[in-house]
Amino acid sequence: MKCIIVISLLFLCYSCTMRTPGEKGKKFEQLTGDSAFIKNQALNHSRELSEMLNLPPIFNGVDSFELRLWCSGIWTRRNLFILRYTAGNWEADNYQFYTNDGGLDSLFLTAKQIPGDTVQHITSFLGKIKILPTQVAIPGFRDNTADGIGYTLEISTNSYYKYLYYHNPSRYHDDYHKTFIQLLDRLTTIFPARVLRLPSQ
Repeated sequence: MKCIIVISLLFLCYSCTMRTPGEKGKKFEQLTGDSAFIKNQALNHSRELSEMLNLPPIFNGVDSFELRLWCSGIWTRRNLFILRYTAGNWEADNYQFYTNDGGLDSLFLTAKQIPGDTVQHITSFLGKIKILPTQVAIPGFRDNTADGIGYTLEISTNSYYKYLYYHNPSRYHDDYHKTFIQLLDRLTTIFPARVLRLPSQ
């Protein structure tokens, strides 16, 4: 009788710790490209920028969804745009900041809540972004521009992390760059185009 009770208790403990499909049992993917150099560069870049703004890095996943878009150019302020889903709400943050000798010099932050229907046309586009290569991994690509704006995109969920970097994407007209520009255009429904510093503005 004692043996049956022990076996029953062991089975109960095991069943309580089992992960159901679609939860954490699913393998987490870091989609930074096939190159180990690009992957290390991406994760280090994410870590350094996040630490500078006292934000947690997101390359190991988040509970729900978070998109970060970093924009930077020479002799201009930097911008970080964050779109996240947390506690049943969509939130949008814009960090405008300057750096000095590699550290944070000044910071201006705005934050607001976003209606779910405003975000839907962005999240529905992420399937294309998930399979998009980072700029240097585009077959035959050569960056023939100087200065301008660089965009670092991070997308994190509970199942994958996606990293992309594009420099002056509007200067190129292939399908890869057009797809990235389409995402920036969709983000203008939340963040002003002049702040995103799109070329048409």
